[in-house]
Amino acid sequence: MEHQKTYLYAPDSSRPTKRGRTEAPEWELQSSWKMREETCHRLWSEQQKRIQKVLDDANSDTLSDILDFLEKVEHQRQRSKIPCGFILAGSSVTTQTSFFNQLSEKVLASGKNSFASISSGEAPNLKGFLKLLIRRAIAKKDAFDGDDETITTKGRRLLDYDLGVLHEWVKEKEIQEVVVTFQDGEAFDASLLADVLELTHLWSNRIPFVVLIGLATSVENLHRRLPQSIVRVLQGRQFDIVQAEVLLERLYCCSMIDSEPSLCIGPRLGTAILERIRLHTQNPQDFVDELQYAYMTHFFSNGLSVFLSEDLEWGDWAREHVEALRNLPSFRRFAEEKVKYPPSHFSVRQLLDRDDLLFNWARDTVAKSHKTMHLMAEAAKVVHACRSLVGKSNLLLSDLFMEALSGQLHDASHVRELFLTIKRAPSDQLSRLISTLLPLVPDEASTLEQIQEKLDALEAENDSGHPLKSEHDVQNQTLRATVVARRVELSKLKASLSKADAEYTDILLQFHEWLEGYLSDLLIDPEDVLLSEITIYDRKAPHKLAFEPKPRHAIERALFAPHDYLNCDCCPVGTGPDSEGTLSFTQPPTSILYQLHLESGPLINVSDLFSAFRAIMDEEAEEKQILYLFQRALAELKYLGMVKSTRKKTDHIAKVSWRGL
Repeated sequence: MEHQKTYLYAPDSSRPTKRGRTEAPEWELQSSWKMREETCHRLWSEQQKRIQKVLDDANSDTLSDILDFLEKVEHQRQRSKIPCGFILAGSSVTTQTSFFNQLSEKVLASGKNSFASISSGEAPNLKGFLKLLIRRAIAKKDAFDGDDETITTKGRRLLDYDLGVLHEWVKEKEIQEVVVTFQDGEAFDASLLADVLELTHLWSNRIPFVVLIGLATSVENLHRRLPQSIVRVLQGRQFDIVQAEVLLERLYCCSMIDSEPSLCIGPRLGTAILERIRLHTQNPQDFVDELQYAYMTHFFSNGLSVFLSEDLEWGDWAREHVEALRNLPSFRRFAEEKVKYPPSHFSVRQLLDRDDLLFNWARDTVAKSHKTMHLMAEAAKVVHACRSLVGKSNLLLSDLFMEALSGQLHDASHVRELFLTIKRAPSDQLSRLISTLLPLVPDEASTLEQIQEKLDALEAENDSGHPLKSEHDVQNQTLRATVVARRVELSKLKASLSKADAEYTDILLQFHEWLEGYLSDLLIDPEDVLLSEITIYDRKAPHKLAFEPKPRHAIERALFAPHDYLNCDCCPVGTGPDSEGTLSFTQPPTSILYQLHLESGPLINVSDLFSAFRAIMDEEAEEKQILYLFQRALAELKYLGMVKSTRKKTDHIAKVSWRGL
């Protein structure tokens, strides 16, 4: 081989005697799929109950206030005023829709009220608004079916946008309140909104109207858009609902931090989910969907997720689960560390040789991993509580927990700043810190209670009426300026401390040392936790494909290479680099026309394009059939936004988009 530049390996074409396995038997990792599916449904149902409770309780106070407002309006209605409620719902459309749906159920529950909720896109003019108002307030669509624009009521024929129809219905049903809701009041045209409010004011002596207007900014902005004559007749009250950002934070905390979930979302995926919702959708329901998708993906793709089942027994897993467990990176690191110490050789050897011991060890280790994640969430809550009490609450609890999951919270700059601030805390602030942390760290309650007892005894002896100061407090330090060789030198001098302040400094340092040791013990890198591959899911790729799709890329690929999606024998597939663009009459007509238009310039002659299309089509096809297929394919390309008509040349079309851009 020395005289050869390369060596070409040509294997024997004959099939080996021992045939390879082509189909996976049922007893491999997929044998646990049924149990994994049941575990996924059970865990997600528990998680969904907690999430639904947060969603139901999010605006319960606001709903109660609005219902009280409606009850008081019935007895305190003024003839010259329109009862009006301004609901500051924020910019999230989904949050507004969910809130108004809950409000509709509460208002209609009594059976004495009517509710009509209308958005700006549903009513472009006054006539359309009144039609929709009457239709939804009466909630009886049969009376409005058909093309007839009149309604017969008590022998009279009224137009379907005449408020007299609603008046007759209110008298017949003895309705107490007709609640009219503008879901997005600022999106309505100002003149339309003014006309509707003027009509409700004119009819208020016959129809008991109550107006609710959803706002994204403020009441003052709405008043600027309305005439002063309309503003003066509004008897208004303001209501605030929970904003989308606050609700998203509550949902994350209830699902990942406050409870002890069996599956934890990793830092990379969790950060991506929260960032996408905060910056783009602002829809808390998207978080629920993505969390459910994470559960589904983890249990479907990870065969070892069967260890999250509480009912797992020795006979429910296969040999492949054992081998997969022993090849996990965390288990391999664990074995390598144990092998370094001779006394541990026997225990590691047993885990490698005996499957029953490995099964019991894995179940106990998964439980310990859950406990570790729970304690890490507890440490994140401690940091958040301390930052809030010392006046540094600009970081959300979800962000702190993400830092903890990534192993960066303990060494973060804001945590070091927190420790320095605590060293300078006065006695009253330290007392509030201990009182706040006691319910958060029940396992450390005895240590904190001892510190609190010492602090209480010291404060009982303090007769100055001022909180005790630490020696690290800036007020206990002074600057001294000295001139040496015509240079001014500044030096810090500590003021003399009283005996009480010195004793308080010792107590403060004891608390500081406890907090530092507590956080260093709990804030560890989750990747170092044994079997974290089972309890933590942190894959971004499946979520990116599902929740951040690229429809243009998919459409272009489907039109350029239809075989990738159709998987049929009629579409040619070659081996060359340009084989994907091979044209054949067996391909879909739209795909043929798309590939032809890619070869053209910015302006395309339709006649030339049809000639090229006809040359590719089957010679046995009729001219009319080819023309029909061409027109349909061209219309589909226009619908997709790839070509458009142009005024430069009437017999040409213009290319709008280019492939790959």
